[in-house]
Amino acid sequence: MIALLSVSWIDAAEDARVEAAAKQMMSQIESTTSHDNLGYNPWLYLNYAAPWQHALNSYGAVSA
Repeated sequence: MIALLSVSWIDAAEDARVEAAAKQMMSQIESTTSHDNLGYNPWLYLNYAAPWQHALNSYGAVSA
């Protein structure tokens, strides 16, 4: 499964708050799926990666 979090908001003053919430949510999803052996895979789809995510690093050394 590939999950894409897509949010929008009007007030630019809320940018940091929205980004922090998105990071926290993604962190919780990653933690839960990896901890509970639910098939977590650290690979990130490049077109869906957020600016703080390092999608190319998730492809592994063989792909570099």
